[in-house]
Amino acid sequence: MAITSPGVIDYHLASQSGTMSINPQTANTLMTWVNSTTWTGGITNSMVGTYNSATTGGTAIQIGTRLGTGFCDIWTWGGAVLVSSTGGTGITTLSNNTWYHIAYTYDGTTHILYINGVQTNTATTTQLAGTITAIYLNGYPGGLTAETGLFSVDDISYFNRTLTAAEVMTAYSTSGDRDGLIYGLTASCLFSEGTVSSVANSCIDYSGHGNTLTPIGAATGVNFVYAASPVTNDTRPVL
Repeated sequence: MAITSPGVIDYHLASQSGTMSINPQTANTLMTWVNSTTWTGGITNSMVGTYNSATTGGTAIQIGTRLGTGFCDIWTWGGAVLVSSTGGTGITTLSNNTWYHIAYTYDGTTHILYINGVQTNTATTTQLAGTITAIYLNGYPGGLTAETGLFSVDDISYFNRTLTAAEVMTAYSTSGDRDGLIYGLTASCLFSEGTVSSVANSCIDYSGHGNTLTPIGAATGVNFVYAASPVTNDTRPVL
């Protein structure tokens, strides 16, 4: 199963409790499946992110596109890009309405971006200091409509360690939650709670750390909804 965002609107899913506490200047990994209409839409869209729960300032890891020019960017609080597919190899320009597996890893020195299991680019940009305490979808929860957009997302995993290239390829090639990667897992949203087209307003964190995603934002009459899975062998058993 996957979920689809409501678009450019002040409505987000975010973990507002839980036990996540990671220093993003040390080893960590964030990965997900994404299908977006905004890669080339000319807007900045922070699709999947982690951040500290402060309302101003802080640190973050955000997956999406900074300028809607077809590139996949990973950036921190304030917009400084940590690593981008721009200037990389393999898949560097992403197409709208296509599923991609995106993984970001950091070992304390080098940021690495993988697309569909293959290393695309690296960088040594300085990450902002702080503590990652939460995960969110569709733009920073305090940012109103800024950095929001229309996309679908599936299988978000966040680790307090650097996954190896082989582990990232395993996550991509096995799909779903059947990759067996649990060491260091601090958040895992599989979006298996509902049926297609039903409302997604409480998405479980299967890592056991309590980072359940629930709605936040001022918009009314809109919802994230469950959608079809991105890959044919994403065949998790029914809960």
